[in-house]
Amino acid sequence: MAREELATWNGRPESDPALLPRLELYGRAGNTSNPQAWAAGAAADTTAWSGGFISFCVQQAALAAGIPGDPFHR
Repeated sequence: MAREELATWNGRPESDPALLPRLELYGRAGNTSNPQAWAAGAAADTTAWSGGFISFCVQQAALAAGIPGDPFHR
């Protein structure tokens, strides 16, 4: 899972506009109330996005393993 994400980023910085949708996915995974604003903050380097990234990876790994529901039980 993490390797797929590494390939998606391909060395590009958070500020790359093409990556905003990806950052929004991380925000949704991290359960932020406003994924678009969260992603904009991450792109501007004013929001730490590692927690959202980790949440996204956990959720994707759970789906790949066939584990139903939200792994965080929200």
